[in-house]
Amino acid sequence: MTTIATLTICWAALFAYVGTYHCLLYARRRAEREYLLFGLLAFAMAGYTYANAWFVGARHLSESTFAFQFAGGATVVAVPLFVHFCGALGRTTQRLIGTAYLWSIMGALGLALNLLTEKGGVPQPSFGIDCAPLYIQPRVSLVAQVHLWVGVSLCAASAWQLTRHARSNKEFVAIAVTMTASVIATIHDLLVRLGHVRSFYLLEHCALLCTVAMSYILLDRFVRTSEALELRTTELRTSYEELRATQAILVRKEQLAAVGELSAVIAHEIRNPLAVIKNASSALRRPNLETSDRSTLLDILDEETDRLNRVMHDLLAYARPITPTLEPLVVDSLIAEALEYSDETLRSQSIAIELDFDNSATQLFGDRELLRRAIRNVVENAAQAMPEGGVFRVRTEATSIADIPAIAIVLEDTGEGMDTIVRKKARDPFFTTRSTGTGLGLAIVDRVIRNHGGMLELEAQHGAGTRVTLILPIQPDLRTSLRPHGSSLAPRTPGMSNSRAPEPPRRTS
Repeated sequence: MTTIATLTICWAALFAYVGTYHCLLYARRRAEREYLLFGLLAFAMAGYTYANAWFVGARHLSESTFAFQFAGGATVVAVPLFVHFCGALGRTTQRLIGTAYLWSIMGALGLALNLLTEKGGVPQPSFGIDCAPLYIQPRVSLVAQVHLWVGVSLCAASAWQLTRHARSNKEFVAIAVTMTASVIATIHDLLVRLGHVRSFYLLEHCALLCTVAMSYILLDRFVRTSEALELRTTELRTSYEELRATQAILVRKEQLAAVGELSAVIAHEIRNPLAVIKNASSALRRPNLETSDRSTLLDILDEETDRLNRVMHDLLAYARPITPTLEPLVVDSLIAEALEYSDETLRSQSIAIELDFDNSATQLFGDRELLRRAIRNVVENAAQAMPEGGVFRVRTEATSIADIPAIAIVLEDTGEGMDTIVRKKARDPFFTTRSTGTGLGLAIVDRVIRNHGGMLELEAQHGAGTRVTLILPIQPDLRTSLRPHGSSLAPRTPGMSNSRAPEPPRRTS
């Protein structure tokens, strides 16, 4: 093997190393595709350089022809990668990149159909150190000549556009200069291969300089990007600590606000009955009190005591953590039990009940007591909305929640309905439009349904009745249904206290 062939093989090994290194860089930072393009371009240049070493050392026409075709295959791969890489660094148009890949496909077809060489060979002076004075070169066909000149034109256009880009970006000056030199060397080697010029092949040597320049620029960019990422990570970590401290303050303020709100509600709900009870007790101490008046005052005491008991019962029901105990339930029976509890109230107000059960939605898993209480609360709200009588309809139907089979229990009345403002606040704790209400009825229903993994839908118009839909999964997953719902007495707000703390930033490179 000649000295120049040995040197060329060394360059080929160096190109292969550079290609491997940059492909590994791309594996670590996939968002920057120029690393991958440059790595693949280096592999293509390694193949081209090795083919040239083989070509120069060839002593038979068949051997040089095979080396020429191998170099042609490497060229078909290298040219579109070169154009694409220039586009990733500069402003190469997508049309030029597409033309380069089309050129590559046509070259691959020419190699497959053996259209790039003609029969016979041409002896050429070797100019190699310690080598024979002549080597045999295959004849290049006219098709191959046209194809190669088009490829050189594509590379020259890409290098020119990158050179223009280097005027506004000084770090690309070295790349632009070495790429221009590589394009000139490509033209020179093409003239040598066509027999118009007798000289050394220069492309692999100029490409090596270009590779060094591009590697320096890409590695410098990689280091600067890593330093910027490290700085950004530090800033995010600091912001996260500040956010966590701010969140702790907001949670504390919201807890205090919730305690204050609860205190105000309890004071309001208990103070009035206590005042009535005190007045009734004072009146009962009168010695000349009539029997009828005494009976009336005792009835008032019973009524206000029941009111206090109802207030405390609702508060405890809302504040108590809800953990459903699942068991198989027949939906029809569950609804019947809830209606039976309120049957006397519905009949006394001349409220007709209409039932429509879906035979395909008959059974689910849930907590009997909790669901019965939820349905009962909706029935009591409907009865209060129809003091002059009306119709209360209950129906069931099969549905789904996020592709999970579920059952919808639709409870609809013909009462006074709600306006838009009342409907939006109806599920908020302590919100009520009635003097005797605690505002916890629908809030408790909402918590029960959510802790079963379901959802509550409310539709109402003023004067046109209200429709409450309880959507319950047939087989709830309590691990997910219980996680987001706490037992705080504060109204549901989109504040930070109802969400998990953000994860600390992680460093990536």
